[in-house]
Amino acid sequence: PAPSNGKASEAQVKMLFAVIGDLGWSLDDGAEYIGQQLGLDSSPRLKELSKADASKAIDSLRSFQNAQ
Repeated sequence: PAPSNGKASEAQVKMLFAVIGDLGWSLDDGAEYIGQQLGLDSSPRLKELSKADASKAIDSLRSFQNAQ
């Protein structure tokens, strides 16, 4: 989760980029995903991703966090 002050830590951003790399998303999709995760973007584009992609992203985030 993003900190309440709305600013992401460097570690959070690196983690999100790692997840996007694992998913093989394009940089544009990745940037929007990061923006949404950090509360920077309200773009509806993520909603167009399939549920499978969304759950894969969540699973990747969880497994990455659990590995920390």
